[in-house]
Amino acid sequence: MDIVSYFLELSKDNYENNYPQRHIQKLFLTEYLKYSSLNLSTMVYDPTKPIDNELENLCDLCGLLIAPIHLYWALWAFLQALLTKPTSTFDYVNYGKIRLAQYQKHKRNFFLPLYPSHKSIHNQ
Repeated sequence: MDIVSYFLELSKDNYENNYPQRHIQKLFLTEYLKYSSLNLSTMVYDPTKPIDNELENLCDLCGLLIAPIHLYWALWAFLQALLTKPTSTFDYVNYGKIRLAQYQKHKRNFFLPLYPSHKSIHNQ
């Protein structure tokens, strides 16, 4: 989830146009796996050189997780709006609305594996 959050942060609120292209995602994931302390022996033969198929699967997984990440940050923002003094300079409610709208836009892809007869609306 942190990786998808990172990809979305790279977008700087222009999620549709600035989300990292697939080849950039693969470069990042390759480096991430190289330095990861996780036991990747069941996932990749050589963790320093994951094969393209594995990177494709990880990119697909990242694409699926876009919706829940937006929902997470929307809920966080709404909670912050409730818990933060009104003198705050950050508009948590507006930020939450933006992230909630993005969740609505991407949730179909998240639930797509449950309904394989439907087509994806977002290809990374």
